[in-house]
Amino acid sequence: MNNLTVIKNDGMPAYASGKLTRSECGTAMSSFASIENPRISSMGGPQIAKIISAIGLKVAVRLGRKPIEEEEQDLIDMEINRDLIKKFPTLTEREVMEALENGLDGEYQRRPEDPIIFTPSNFVQWIKAYIAQTKTPVQKKLARLAQDQKDDEWIIPESERLKVSHEFFLSVVKRVLAGEDYEDWGNSVYTFLDNIGFMVVQKEDKWKAFEFAKRQMMKDALESPDVAVRKSEVRRVSQLVSQSDLGYQGNEIIDRARRLLVTQRLADLIEMYEEDQTAYLELVAERVEYLCIDLKSPEQYNQQS
Repeated sequence: MNNLTVIKNDGMPAYASGKLTRSECGTAMSSFASIENPRISSMGGPQIAKIISAIGLKVAVRLGRKPIEEEEQDLIDMEINRDLIKKFPTLTEREVMEALENGLDGEYQRRPEDPIIFTPSNFVQWIKAYIAQTKTPVQKKLARLAQDQKDDEWIIPESERLKVSHEFFLSVVKRVLAGEDYEDWGNSVYTFLDNIGFMVVQKEDKWKAFEFAKRQMMKDALESPDVAVRKSEVRRVSQLVSQSDLGYQGNEIIDRARRLLVTQRLADLIEMYEEDQTAYLELVAERVEYLCIDLKSPEQYNQQS
């Protein structure tokens, strides 16, 4: 029997079955890249041109916009093309179209009475709002469900778990070296590097990351385009910061701080010469191989824990 997480036929992890609303399921499914739903970063010119054409058609139909001059339309298309490639390379085609749909529905309006106007600038704001208000909460919920999974039937032998973590780490490194973004809400990279002894951080640097994480969380809260969401997030983050000032270091701030530390480690890796990068990754692989020898028996591991 395969001990890895069960994936349903629709692509949704089994641990999330029945735990998401229909809307959340749709958002989660849209984030899964496939041949039919590629990421912007993997698309060629014709594919992106097809999306831009679909965007223009939907806008014209939904808003009843009159045809505009061809030259002006070309300029708009160029702006959309540039924004998608440079600002949102990790989003999938469906996510882009969902952000557009929600924006045209007025879901991200600051005030309900404001008219819905499509411009490349507004479209960028809709996509950012989609990521912050629609996608990220679902991703966090999925991460929590994965972490809370307690099904003994799918316990992975610790050596295999380490190998899977190593493979995920290598996939993140590959994306980063290619100039792409990555998402790691579960802090898998930090945990992996910490477990193999490659995440030694001085106490002072941990504290700096913790303080910066608080400032970054407050900045994100203040930049929320929705007034009600912004007030709620500012209140929630302020409470977390106040608790941390009293000595209670909440998991959310710690998680953000750990992601910042990993981001810095990956930035350092990018700055290395290619031969040094190769040497570093070989050391990681050797450490994993060495640890897997000790962890090859899950019974042995359970006795030690």
